[in-house]
Amino acid sequence: MIFRAVAATTLATMLGCFAGGDARSSGVINSSEPYLLLVSFYRAEGQIHVLDDSPYDGVAVPVVDAYYSGPSPSFEQVQARFLSLERQTAKQVWPWLFFNRMVGPQAGHAATTKLNTRIINGIDLDGRAGARTAFLNLWRVSLRQAKRSGAPGIVLDMEFYNNPQAYSLEALAQQRSALPSALESQLRRLGSEMATIANVEFPNALVWTLVTGLTENGPPPAEASTRGYVLIGFLDAVRRHHFHLTLLDGGEDSLGYCHDSLSQLAAAIRSRNEESRHYLHAYGQALALAGTIAMWVDSTTRIGWLRQGDCGLSDVNNPRDFQPYLKVLLSNYKYVWIYAPIAGQYDPYNASQTSVLNAVLRQAKATIEAHPRTTTR
Repeated sequence: MIFRAVAATTLATMLGCFAGGDARSSGVINSSEPYLLLVSFYRAEGQIHVLDDSPYDGVAVPVVDAYYSGPSPSFEQVQARFLSLERQTAKQVWPWLFFNRMVGPQAGHAATTKLNTRIINGIDLDGRAGARTAFLNLWRVSLRQAKRSGAPGIVLDMEFYNNPQAYSLEALAQQRSALPSALESQLRRLGSEMATIANVEFPNALVWTLVTGLTENGPPPAEASTRGYVLIGFLDAVRRHHFHLTLLDGGEDSLGYCHDSLSQLAAAIRSRNEESRHYLHAYGQALALAGTIAMWVDSTTRIGWLRQGDCGLSDVNNPRDFQPYLKVLLSNYKYVWIYAPIAGQYDPYNASQTSVLNAVLRQAKATIEAHPRTTTR
């Protein structure tokens, strides 16, 4: 979505080149307790220790920024950087990688795009631009790093920041002068290869996708989006080969960051369950639903997209107003990712502004731990 694209651009200007210690605690997650993951484009370096005073269980940290198009970093480079972060916090540090590495500009917009992505025609599905190989290298290194550190898995961002039009299979086919059916096959094969690599590098990994595109155009028999076909290819391979991988659907598209009322959130959860039923039944334990919510410090200081749509209509004015929303999410989903957006002025690494938000999160989490959920998927 456009609002995360803006934040990703901001981070890209901040995140520099790649920079020992013991492995983290086991990535196995207590099956009865909720898991809170922090996702934010605020930079963690030098400030990640602040999270130790928070109820977050883990934090997503980009391996490279969303618009990175340079050489793939080696595992040793990634390991050194993440080891530095891990020494500063007791939280699990999840590698966060971006599918955008494979995405080129939409037709007619190459002049405004980074040089290395101009040669990508839509999405580099045939590997001619080298971006497919580069992305799979990042995928492999990220999984290896997660396993080494003891993190439960990796975070996969399926936003096409360079080219939102490419979400449409028809639009991508037009740009690439290809048949939609041929592109669908290539997208599925890519997902299958991702699953095979994951099974080698981290056989029990959780792959936490912030957005899937599986039901972007409605539930089956509606067609999935291009990113949805990648993940269908992944899930098909997991099912076919009996891999022990799990894909977590983060819900950015199917649930949403914001709701104007608790009743709307409840309705969105019911609707999502219905739309996802086909995939949950088809893929069994290989697919699970996660919840999400965007949080802010003060509704009056929000900017940009947080003042629009359901976010702009939200009845949450201050951190304490998030309490009932968090309880509903944690009652329905074991895994919930909290988006700390720059547009909400919520810097989770700024100790001077996190105490109230941490207290709200901690109380909601404690309530669920005392009264475990019955909904598990």
